Amino acid sequence: MKLTLPYGRTGLELELPDSVHVVRGPSETPLADPAASIAAALEDPTGTAPLRSLLHGRRRVAIIHSDITRATPNALILPPLLSELERSGVSEGDITLINATGMHRVQTKAELETLLGGAVVRRYRCVQHDARDASMLASAGRTSRGDELMVNRAWLEADFRIATGFIEPHFFAGYSGGPKAVFPGIAGEADIKRNHRASNIDHPHATWGVTEGNPVWEEMAEGARLARMDFLLNVTLDSGQRVTGVFAGDPESAHRAGRRGVDNLRRGFHHPCGRLRGGASVGELLRGTALALRRSRILPRGANRRGRVGGRAVAGAGAGKDTRKERGLPLQRRGKRFRGRAGDAPPHRGHSRYARLANEALRSARPRRRACRRAAVHSIRALKRKSAAVRRKNGHRAGVRRPARVGPKTPDIQAPAGAVRPGRYSWCTRARLRSPARTCCRR
Repeated sequence: MKLTLPYGRTGLELELPDSVHVVRGPSETPLADPAASIAAALEDPTGTAPLRSLLHGRRRVAIIHSDITRATPNALILPPLLSELERSGVSEGDITLINATGMHRVQTKAELETLLGGAVVRRYRCVQHDARDASMLASAGRTSRGDELMVNRAWLEADFRIATGFIEPHFFAGYSGGPKAVFPGIAGEADIKRNHRASNIDHPHATWGVTEGNPVWEEMAEGARLARMDFLLNVTLDSGQRVTGVFAGDPESAHRAGRRGVDNLRRGFHHPCGRLRGGASVGELLRGTALALRRSRILPRGANRRGRVGGRAVAGAGAGKDTRKERGLPLQRRGKRFRGRAGDAPPHRGHSRYARLANEALRSARPRRRACRRAAVHSIRALKRKSAAVRRKNGHRAGVRRPARVGPKTPDIQAPAGAVRPGRYSWCTRARLRSPARTCCRR
């Protein structure tokens, strides 16, 4: 069996045995005539009047397009849009194309011609955004946090502003397209770094397909409103980068419609078991994924959620060793066995990577899966209460931490003498494992 991976420009072909099961995402039929669909969307946009009516009395038009690092088919999107502008009375000299590079490098002339088409580059004014060049930036206003947003000057000087791009799930911004064309596409370096700061990206809602409560997305949407985006033209693509949908009109309404189309496609994930998992719960998706992994022999048949078969580890450290003593792990005292709820991480080392992934997926469920999130939060809180109670019983003081190490001679903080007998085990809230009390929380 031959399989082509999306790698490079032409893909990477693999020769696989026929026994391999390939897990594929759902696909959608591409549009037969994308140019005609784009023209129709411009005449009947979402949430606003036709583009020709909006351009009445507007002379200078700025259009944002994606740079070469994105899969947006600019050479397919721009010609119908430019033709509509010319039919509306906008001259070629009043149209500016802005390359939304963000903090990427600018494109060479050859790359720009490949990106937009040679005829478009020769006929229209093309501006390549440079986030580090202060002369190219102007203030769009202040955000609700009090930060001044700097964007490309050519964008602010235009009478009418259009953003293009494509929509797909983004791993921390929620979705691509929409406001991302403006912020970070044509924003200043300081604004981009502030939006992409660690606290934003580390937020639990900064993940695939989440906009509500996602600080990265909310700052981008606010920045696009400040920069006065007037019209949006986005498309959706399949795995072969063929256009499957066109969404044009009011920036927020059109992008919302595009996100809805992407979500409907994502909900139909197909497992090798042959059932369509439309709108499945988190638990069902995890069970289906486990079945897919077993059928693809990533996990062997009969493996439980810890990746073990018949009580013996099949992968990872300690494989082939049956007991905790043989695997070099701390022994559990009788009567002190961990009793947590479903979804809690095991209190010892040795559980497989699959178990960790399952617990992480359960805790990072979509916000609309409130029941799953609530159960995970309650389990974590119960574990923390249990850990604190056991630590108090064993004589540990809450909040005691090892001081910053300034040199090799800095002494460690020792447990109070006589508080814990050597050999007894206590709970470590940081690692959730049983370890000797004399080293617990002191590494």
